Amino acid sequence: MKYLFISIFLLLHLSINSQTLKGVVFDSISKEKLQYVNLSFITKEIGTFCNDKGIYNLDLSKASKLDTLVVSLIGYKSKNIALLNYLENKEHTLNIQLIPKIELLNEVVVLSKNKKYSTKNYNIKTGNRKTMFPLSVPFGYETATLIENKKKEKGKLIQLSLKLKKSSDENFTIYPTYYRISFYNIDELGYPKDLINYDNIIIKPENDETSFSINLEDKNIVFNENGVFVSIETVKPDDIVPSSSMYLTTPNIIYTHTDEKLTFRRFGSNKWSKHNRTSAFKKKLYKVPFIKVKVVY
Repeated sequence: MKYLFISIFLLLHLSINSQTLKGVVFDSISKEKLQYVNLSFITKEIGTFCNDKGIYNLDLSKASKLDTLVVSLIGYKSKNIALLNYLENKEHTLNIQLIPKIELLNEVVVLSKNKKYSTKNYNIKTGNRKTMFPLSVPFGYETATLIENKKKEKGKLIQLSLKLKKSSDENFTIYPTYYRISFYNIDELGYPKDLINYDNIIIKPENDETSFSINLEDKNIVFNENGVFVSIETVKPDDIVPSSSMYLTTPNIIYTHTDEKLTFRRFGSNKWSKHNRTSAFKKKLYKVPFIKVKVVY
């Protein structure tokens, strides 16, 4: 009886594990396979990414009949997929086409090129350089930080700099990570709104790299009168399969402190939530990624 119970348990376990959705995500016009597409559940912190060949494999064992999958990538119209028909205990295949936002991209580029900018650039940074610390963020989370425009004059971003630090902890499994950088306008409530740039900017740290500087001069990223949001999304590399939810990512983005609430966070394509909790290190201050940008006006 004991062995029968174990056999039934194993069969059930294998059956649940086979409840997956897999396939390829590609451009609807060029048919090009799309890299690092985000696939996530609406209202749940569950999801995955395509690899560099556009292939995805999504575990549906925690999905319900009411769940919807959102497939999204910078520069493309998001697609919602009801999961009702994919919840049988078997492996489903679904290839997904995303439609590019060509007309929006052209509009942004034209607007940016109409203005002539000065050759003098200004450095703007978040927080205090003297109080910096690394922070591990799980795969799939995106943190948007407001870079305020103190001059209140329209400009253009020409460079973005970040600091990284390799992490180690004997109590947790540690996985290498990539980062996606995005730029958003500000809505009337002060939240991240529309994307400003449609390039899929992926940072792939190697070895002991501790800092990154990204040249943005050819990206035509407008620095609006109130500023812009710079977002950092933690992207899972192709060969990483976390064995549990208790893990760390490396290298970590270096954070600092500010006396203002400048950051918003979300998982996948879920709604943004404002970061209201103060830092564990400075009880009256808020933690924020240490970001430095160069701007021309």
